[in-house]
Amino acid sequence: MVKPLEKAGFLELHTAGLIIGWLGVIGSVLIFIIAAFTLGEADKIADNLAPENGEESGLHNQAEAAVSFLGVFLMGVCIMSAVISGLLIYGINKNRHSMLLPWLVLGTFGVVFSYFNLLAALFAFVAGPHNFLDFLYQVFSTDTDFNIKEYIVVEYIYKF
Repeated sequence: MVKPLEKAGFLELHTAGLIIGWLGVIGSVLIFIIAAFTLGEADKIADNLAPENGEESGLHNQAEAAVSFLGVFLMGVCIMSAVISGLLIYGINKNRHSMLLPWLVLGTFGVVFSYFNLLAALFAFVAGPHNFLDFLYQVFSTDTDFNIKEYIVVEYIYKF
Protein backbone atom coordinates (compact mmCIF):
# COMPACT_ATOMS: atom_id res chain seq x y z
CA MET A 1 0.00 0.00 0.00
CA VAL A 2 1.23 3.47 -0.84
CA LYS A 3 1.96 5.68 2.14
CA PRO A 4 0.22 9.08 1.86
CA LEU A 5 2.31 12.19 1.48
CA GLU A 6 3.14 13.69 4.87
CA LYS A 7 5.60 16.45 4.01
CA ALA A 8 6.34 18.76 1.11
CA GLY A 9 10.10 19.08 1.22
CA PHE A 10 10.86 19.98 4.83
CA LEU A 11 7.42 21.49 5.53
CA GLU A 12 4.27 19.88 6.86
CA LEU A 13 1.47 19.73 4.28
CA HIS A 14 -0.66 22.28 6.12
CA THR A 15 2.23 24.74 6.34
CA ALA A 16 3.08 24.27 2.66
CA GLY A 17 -0.59 24.79 1.76
CA LEU A 18 -0.74 28.00 3.79
CA ILE A 19 2.43 29.28 2.09
CA ILE A 20 0.92 28.49 -1.33
CA GLY A 21 -2.26 30.34 -0.35
CA TRP A 22 -0.48 33.41 1.00
CA LEU A 23 1.80 33.60 -2.03
CA GLY A 24 -1.33 33.47 -4.19
CA VAL A 25 -2.95 36.32 -2.26
CA ILE A 26 0.20 38.47 -2.26
CA GLY A 27 0.84 37.83 -5.96
CA SER A 28 -2.76 38.68 -6.83
CA VAL A 29 -2.62 41.95 -4.87
CA LEU A 30 0.66 42.97 -6.52
CA ILE A 31 -0.62 42.19 -10.02
CA PHE A 32 -3.86 44.04 -9.21
CA ILE A 33 -1.81 47.14 -8.30
CA ILE A 34 0.20 46.86 -11.52
CA ALA A 35 -3.01 46.48 -13.54
CA ALA A 36 -4.51 49.54 -11.81
CA PHE A 37 -1.45 51.63 -12.71
CA THR A 38 -1.62 50.28 -16.26
CA LEU A 39 -5.26 51.27 -16.45
CA GLY A 40 -4.38 54.78 -15.29
CA GLU A 41 -1.71 55.08 -17.99
CA ALA A 42 -3.77 53.56 -20.81
CA ASP A 43 -3.44 56.70 -22.95
CA LYS A 44 0.36 56.71 -22.72
CA ILE A 45 0.56 52.98 -23.44
CA ALA A 46 -1.71 53.47 -26.46
CA ASP A 47 0.63 56.26 -27.64
CA ASN A 48 3.49 53.76 -27.63
CA LEU A 49 1.42 51.12 -29.42
CA ALA A 50 -0.18 53.39 -32.02
CA PRO A 51 1.03 57.02 -32.17
CA GLU A 52 -1.83 59.49 -32.52
CA ASN A 53 -1.75 61.47 -35.72
CA GLY A 54 -4.43 62.68 -38.11
CA GLU A 55 -5.48 59.60 -40.06
CA GLU A 56 -4.55 57.01 -37.46
CA SER A 57 -6.57 58.47 -34.60
CA GLY A 58 -8.99 55.54 -34.79
CA LEU A 59 -6.12 53.08 -34.33
CA HIS A 60 -4.97 54.99 -31.25
CA ASN A 61 -8.50 54.89 -29.81
CA GLN A 62 -8.73 51.15 -30.46
CA ALA A 63 -5.35 50.57 -28.76
CA GLU A 64 -6.48 52.62 -25.75
CA ALA A 65 -9.74 50.67 -25.54
CA ALA A 66 -7.85 47.36 -25.77
CA VAL A 67 -5.41 48.38 -23.02
CA SER A 68 -8.32 49.51 -20.82
CA PHE A 69 -10.25 46.29 -21.43
CA LEU A 70 -7.22 44.10 -20.67
CA GLY A 71 -6.47 46.11 -17.52
CA VAL A 72 -10.03 45.70 -16.21
CA PHE A 73 -10.03 42.01 -17.17
CA LEU A 74 -6.72 41.44 -15.37
CA MET A 75 -8.03 43.23 -12.28
CA GLY A 76 -11.08 40.95 -12.26
CA VAL A 77 -8.91 37.86 -12.60
CA CYS A 78 -6.72 39.08 -9.73
CA ILE A 79 -9.73 39.59 -7.48
CA MET A 80 -10.99 36.09 -8.31
CA SER A 81 -7.54 34.59 -7.71
CA ALA A 82 -7.15 36.39 -4.37
CA VAL A 83 -10.58 35.14 -3.23
CA ILE A 84 -9.75 31.56 -4.28
CA SER A 85 -6.38 31.72 -2.49
CA GLY A 86 -8.17 33.14 0.54
CA LEU A 87 -10.56 30.18 0.45
CA LEU A 88 -7.52 27.89 0.36
CA ILE A 89 -6.10 29.55 3.48
CA TYR A 90 -9.48 29.48 5.25
CA GLY A 91 -10.08 25.85 4.32
CA ILE A 92 -6.69 24.76 5.61
CA ASN A 93 -7.03 26.73 8.87
CA LYS A 94 -10.57 25.51 9.61
CA ASN A 95 -10.01 22.00 8.22
CA ARG A 96 -12.88 22.46 5.73
CA HIS A 97 -11.79 20.51 2.70
CA SER A 98 -14.64 21.75 0.51
CA MET A 99 -13.04 25.22 0.59
CA LEU A 100 -9.98 23.81 -1.20
CA LEU A 101 -12.00 22.71 -4.22
CA PRO A 102 -12.00 26.09 -6.07
CA TRP A 103 -8.21 26.23 -5.81
CA LEU A 104 -7.95 22.66 -7.11
CA VAL A 105 -10.10 23.58 -10.12
CA LEU A 106 -7.97 26.68 -10.79
CA GLY A 107 -4.81 24.61 -10.29
CA THR A 108 -6.05 22.06 -12.82
CA PHE A 109 -6.46 24.82 -15.40
CA GLY A 110 -2.95 26.07 -14.58
CA VAL A 111 -1.38 22.65 -15.10
CA VAL A 112 -3.29 22.08 -18.36
CA PHE A 113 -2.35 25.50 -19.74
CA SER A 114 1.29 24.89 -18.75
CA TYR A 115 1.29 21.72 -20.81
CA PHE A 116 -0.28 23.54 -23.76
CA ASN A 117 2.47 26.16 -23.44
CA LEU A 118 5.10 23.43 -23.51
CA LEU A 119 3.51 21.90 -26.61
CA ALA A 120 3.38 25.31 -28.30
CA ALA A 121 7.06 25.90 -27.47
CA LEU A 122 7.97 22.50 -28.89
CA PHE A 123 5.93 23.14 -32.03
CA ALA A 124 7.50 26.59 -32.46
CA PHE A 125 10.97 25.05 -32.09
CA VAL A 126 10.36 22.24 -34.57
CA ALA A 127 8.38 24.21 -37.16
CA GLY A 128 10.01 27.58 -36.62
CA PRO A 129 13.52 28.99 -36.82
CA HIS A 130 15.00 26.34 -34.46
CA ASN A 131 16.21 28.87 -31.87
CA PHE A 132 17.28 26.53 -29.06
CA LEU A 133 17.87 29.27 -26.46
CA ASP A 134 14.37 30.65 -27.02
CA PHE A 135 13.00 27.12 -26.71
CA LEU A 136 14.85 26.58 -23.40
CA TYR A 137 13.58 29.90 -22.08
CA GLN A 138 9.99 28.98 -22.91
CA VAL A 139 10.33 25.52 -21.38
CA PHE A 140 11.85 26.74 -18.12
CA SER A 141 9.55 29.75 -17.78
CA THR A 142 6.35 27.70 -17.82
CA ASP A 143 6.79 26.41 -14.25
CA THR A 144 4.98 23.19 -15.09
CA ASP A 145 6.94 21.29 -12.47
CA PHE A 146 6.12 23.85 -9.76
CA ASN A 147 2.43 23.90 -10.75
CA ILE A 148 2.26 20.11 -10.44
CA LYS A 149 3.98 20.12 -7.03
CA GLU A 150 1.61 22.83 -5.75
CA TYR A 151 -1.35 20.86 -7.04
CA ILE A 152 -0.16 17.62 -5.40
CA VAL A 153 0.28 19.35 -2.03
CA VAL A 154 -3.20 20.86 -2.05
CA GLU A 155 -4.73 17.64 -3.39
CA TYR A 156 -3.24 15.64 -0.51
CA ILE A 157 -4.53 18.21 1.98
CA TYR A 158 -7.95 17.88 0.33
CA LYS A 159 -7.94 14.07 0.50
CA PHE A 160 -6.60 13.59 4.00
